[in-house]
Amino acid sequence: MLSPKEAIESGQVWLRYFDGFGPEDWGFIGFTEEKDRSSILNAIDEGALFVIVGTTEAADPREHRRIIGILQISKTIGKAQQFMSPDRFEKKQVTSREKDKWMFALAAHRAWRLKPEQYPTVEEFANETWTTGRARRIGAVGMKLTVKEAEKLKTFDLKEVPVFGQPPVDEQVFKPNGDAFSPSRPGPVSLSSFWVEPAEGPKHLYLLKMTGKPATFLNDKSAYGKILIKPGFSYDPDRRCASLNSSFPSTSAFLWTVHTSTSRRKMQPFATSGHALAGEKAMQEAIQSRFGGRSLGGEFFLLDPKHIDAVLQAGIDAAEAHTA
Repeated sequence: MLSPKEAIESGQVWLRYFDGFGPEDWGFIGFTEEKDRSSILNAIDEGALFVIVGTTEAADPREHRRIIGILQISKTIGKAQQFMSPDRFEKKQVTSREKDKWMFALAAHRAWRLKPEQYPTVEEFANETWTTGRARRIGAVGMKLTVKEAEKLKTFDLKEVPVFGQPPVDEQVFKPNGDAFSPSRPGPVSLSSFWVEPAEGPKHLYLLKMTGKPATFLNDKSAYGKILIKPGFSYDPDRRCASLNSSFPSTSAFLWTVHTSTSRRKMQPFATSGHALAGEKAMQEAIQSRFGGRSLGGEFFLLDPKHIDAVLQAGIDAAEAHTA
């Protein structure tokens, strides 16, 4: 497998649109048409990099049309549900924009985030490759960057982050000038417990909380006094939490706990995934627009702990009001 720096220097770097960047739950590059996956599979070497551009559909407005992350791709193929968390796959299949799309997968091996304050626009970063006329191709398949464009990756502050189904990342801190690309890791291996729950049926809303100090976990002093949370929905929130923790060492100071949920409130689950999805979206919006929380990308947020019960209530209200 190519190292990331070898991929850059040999021109094995592609540009691709995503509706956000959450490799801890979405550990692959997906294609709606199998022929498109075959085309890329024939063009890449093991260890090629995909530079991710946020679409205008990304939940975080700061990500729109900006470079937000990097995936290192293996040549392991499969179906989407093999390389993503069960609740993220469930959400995919009940979201009209995502349902039954991007099912032909190429597994990711490693992933890196950029600092939000450093997100370059796609026009600035891919000034030779990107054009409006190529946007559809970039979104569906991807487009190879020039070596000159790819070399810009070495100038970013990057933080390596976990990929679903891959070994945990020991040190999640931003490093300058592409230093986070080293060291290389061994080839793809799955340490995931991969629990699959039914795609439809009754669902509970939950808010997971990370134990330990977020400021230490994130290496970010602005996180002092805040909690790191993940809103979501599941048939069994406790089991979902255990599935997430399966990729952490059992002695880790940083593990997920179910801080609150509708099941712990002794409520009946919501009838369908559609109801629960409406509730989850409302929680995410309330965190940022009503309670001064901050998105960390994907489905993770920093929040003042005094608001956590109100966040869950916002989700409950939206789920109960959902009629579609």
